[in-house]
Amino acid sequence: MLTHVLSLAISLLPQAAGKPELQSGTFLYRTCQATIRGMDGVSRHLSVSDRIQELADTNYCQGYVDGFTKGMIFGGFPICFKENPSVGTLVSVYVAYMQKHPASLDEENYAGLAKALIDAYPCSVTK
Repeated sequence: MLTHVLSLAISLLPQAAGKPELQSGTFLYRTCQATIRGMDGVSRHLSVSDRIQELADTNYCQGYVDGFTKGMIFGGFPICFKENPSVGTLVSVYVAYMQKHPASLDEENYAGLAKALIDAYPCSVTK
């Protein structure tokens, strides 16, 4: 059963990738809300088809946030972690930031995520 669910979820990803909205802040925010729902246990009450969509959204969000964050770190962007946060924590930071700054939903997905990470994990300046 799990194999069939995962196969269906994977087959949905290319369909989502063809949508022009894929790079919007709104799209990333929506997919990351699915991640939060899953972490909170809300998704288990959904129908099978809705859970499959939630799984696809969660995989997209977590993969994007994880890869983007690593790219920022290795690219020398000003984010500094006191300890290594989980992807779930990074997603929570992003969703919370977007809720406080809804205008960022109109920007491309990377802009809101970069702002959220820089805001949550600033580097202290030493003199």
